[in-house]
Amino acid sequence: MVAAGILQAYPVIIGVRSPGAKDYILVGQRPWHGEMGPDGKKYYVANGLTNDLTVIDVDTLRAEKSVPVGRLPWGVAIMRQQRSQRR
Repeated sequence: MVAAGILQAYPVIIGVRSPGAKDYILVGQRPWHGEMGPDGKKYYVANGLTNDLTVIDVDTLRAEKSVPVGRLPWGVAIMRQQRSQRR
């Protein structure tokens, strides 16, 4: 999956075995630099012009929700907890 800002509001789903776009998912305006969650079940994409982050379910390829994050988000960084920090 790729966050393609040029396409305005659509992260592009790219097939691993075949080149080219497979589908598009409607999110906020100007999606930038998405990131896969640690378990591979969610994809998070920052939407630069709507000041939010969209959570995408990888299995269904649907946007689950958008969360306000502040002015002009540029990207997403997923922090994985070390084993000693888990509860």
